Amino acid sequence: EIGGDGSKSLPISRSRESALLFVDISGFTKLSTVLDVDSFSNCMNTYFEKVINQVASYGGDILKFAGDAIFCEWRVSSDEDEPFQTLEECVLQAATCAADIVGLCSDFNLVGNSGISRQSFRSSHTAPSLRSSAGALDDLRSTLARSDSDSQVSHSPPGHKERRRPSGPERSPSVDTKRPSFKRRVSIEAPFTKRPSVESTLNVKCGVGVGHMAGVHVGDSISRREFLMLGDPIEQVALAEAAASHGEVFASPDAISYLAKMGTVLGDWEADAQYGRPTLIAVRGEKRFNPREEYNLRRGVGLPFECAKLQQHMDDFDFSELNWLKRMISLYVHPVAVDEEHESSSNVKHETDYERNAAAAELRNVYTCFISPKMDYCLTGNEEKDQKLFQRLNDIMTITTGLIDRAEGHLRQFIVDDKGIVLIFTFGLRGSTFPNMIAQRAIPLTFTICQSLQDELGIKVAAGATFERAYCGVVGGINRHEFAVLGPAVNLAARLMSPKHNSNVILVDKNVRLLTNQIFFRPLPAVKAKGYSDPVPIFQPMRISTEQQGSKWGHAKKKFVGRSSEIKQILHVAQEMTLTRMTSKFLFMTASSGTGKSSLMVQATESVRAMVKKMKKRVIVTRYISNEGDSRIPFSLFRSIFKDLLRQIQQDDDASMNSSKERSDFEIDKEWDSLSLQSHSTKSSLMSTDATRFRYICEELNAPPEFTEVVGKRLLGLKSTAGPSTAGNPPDLNKIVNFMADAFIRCTKHADLVLLALDDVHWMDEMSWKVVQEIFERSDNVLTFCGSRPPSTNHLEVDEKFWSELHGAYEEEGRYLE
Repeated sequence: EIGGDGSKSLPISRSRESALLFVDISGFTKLSTVLDVDSFSNCMNTYFEKVINQVASYGGDILKFAGDAIFCEWRVSSDEDEPFQTLEECVLQAATCAADIVGLCSDFNLVGNSGISRQSFRSSHTAPSLRSSAGALDDLRSTLARSDSDSQVSHSPPGHKERRRPSGPERSPSVDTKRPSFKRRVSIEAPFTKRPSVESTLNVKCGVGVGHMAGVHVGDSISRREFLMLGDPIEQVALAEAAASHGEVFASPDAISYLAKMGTVLGDWEADAQYGRPTLIAVRGEKRFNPREEYNLRRGVGLPFECAKLQQHMDDFDFSELNWLKRMISLYVHPVAVDEEHESSSNVKHETDYERNAAAAELRNVYTCFISPKMDYCLTGNEEKDQKLFQRLNDIMTITTGLIDRAEGHLRQFIVDDKGIVLIFTFGLRGSTFPNMIAQRAIPLTFTICQSLQDELGIKVAAGATFERAYCGVVGGINRHEFAVLGPAVNLAARLMSPKHNSNVILVDKNVRLLTNQIFFRPLPAVKAKGYSDPVPIFQPMRISTEQQGSKWGHAKKKFVGRSSEIKQILHVAQEMTLTRMTSKFLFMTASSGTGKSSLMVQATESVRAMVKKMKKRVIVTRYISNEGDSRIPFSLFRSIFKDLLRQIQQDDDASMNSSKERSDFEIDKEWDSLSLQSHSTKSSLMSTDATRFRYICEELNAPPEFTEVVGKRLLGLKSTAGPSTAGNPPDLNKIVNFMADAFIRCTKHADLVLLALDDVHWMDEMSWKVVQEIFERSDNVLTFCGSRPPSTNHLEVDEKFWSELHGAYEEEGRYLE
């Protein structure tokens, strides 16, 4: 199914008859208010593991994680070696498993600073106090372990009054007609920074469905793949889960019909079936269905059984086949998790998989976008029509992942559920964090995806996007888990995508709006959202402004009117430096907004490039425009330009390499009109990847090992630096400043002139200023050319002593001009 012999392209589909179980877990919100991120991750995943182990013990397969919920499947097979031969058996396994889950995992109370307690209809346990992160995890594990022995109990204690859902015609019609919602992508419903000392309860509810399904593999063999589920059971479990309360299991009419054939079902299930309503089949410790003796439950036929079969196949694979299989499987995994696995596999492992997953959990500011293509996704039973549907889903996947890859974002998930077809992508995770990424990458990509699906496939879309702190890490158990992004803002993004609020447009929250003034937004009425005490303001981005479009460095004009004296002055400075190469110099140009400062910088920069090339000298030009958000991002300048600099290692322009043809007699005034201001192309370095070049620089500069992790991966977002992981403290900022200055000088030392052109430096951050200072003071071939609004009204984050020296000693030496 993963790819056959390589000749069969995606999509690949497989039909089956299955029982489907949807397990929705809630209560992680309050848990996040009493535990730090490590303890929260550990406790959440320990709880998940308990649920997953129950599914595995009943022979179920975990098909999909959906935030704080999971889809599980019991599939009919004609293979005699497979455990389930009939659909009745599958439904019985799924229903019994669900009953055990709500009996075992409902009403777990976790009390901040006082302890963990397990409360149920059967028993009550109190664990020791939450002494630390590790203590909290051990307490939860031991509590879960103690409750294992009770998992098969199906009777209520004496005196317990059963809480039943009404059945039959008297039930509320709102349950019958309202389309269900999984409420499943986010379990953390309150900001992480607010941590009042309150009790938190973990709870669970389930829905069971049955019928014809299709599993479809979409994507490609290079970027990403996803496994999609299609079929009526998805809507069945949606209706069932929506009808359930905490500690309850509801089953669809189709599932109930199979349970009734195998035994008895309590309650007025026939009336429920007549009205198309799901029926309550379990509530905490009590099952409301009883199969006849001939229908035996099967335990222990899940993951161990499948792993044994898989191991038999693996024994026949050679090394190259195993590598191919690993590469194919990695396409289904989130890139952050793949990078973590590659890094850990390149070193000796001294930690368990559980410890590594827990250590990877973190809180990050993340731009999360939900996109819903509006199209019919129902199976018809007609093979030709269904294949066209699968191909259309594959086209959506490949178009979207191609655009996301070009923008260097991350595809979080592609899923089909009760909300329809949903694509989720993010910016802000490791490897996809950039200066001014909302205005320059995230919003433009959102527009591009929506427009491309409309133009190429004729599909209209709705999108919702937010930017806020979120939990980022592995969700699930040790053997079955998935990388996820959870938080109230993620839930809000899903809500903004929904038809209730969105009529095929893009909607964003106030954080996205506040992070840029370069996009026009139309305010809309505030909405109520889970995890927010007050109504949340929302906005519709109308279009990308011309100013934002111009945030990239502009193009020089062949006929530029005026400012010739200023440009010639700059050319004289550059010419002198190119010929003498004695000391670096600093040009600082100030002007108010709208006076043509940026246009002059573009023209002067390209004129310098053209002049030095005509002199047959080596020239490197690197440019950057700071934005309003850069002042809050350390090293924002070098996060952007460092990869370009790495590509300059041992790289020369053939037209400017021949020293025998150098010209020292170039006269600016006479040859002014002959300067060619064509765009510049850069040759590729002999080293194949940015990570390879970065390792080369680190080795040549004898950089400490921790720079590979902190600077290469965390700061520059290089996907694989293959450096050793270190457990020590990260290097301090001053060492990073010195390293970046050394690397800049090393990457550009072969050039006769390096022009570092920086516009709008009144928005540049303090650490970038420190690197610029080090480059200026230690290099001999760098002309730093800065443009800024007047410093008198626009504060610069530059060091006061350095600023004073520029206007003092350096100006007297002729190294600073303003």
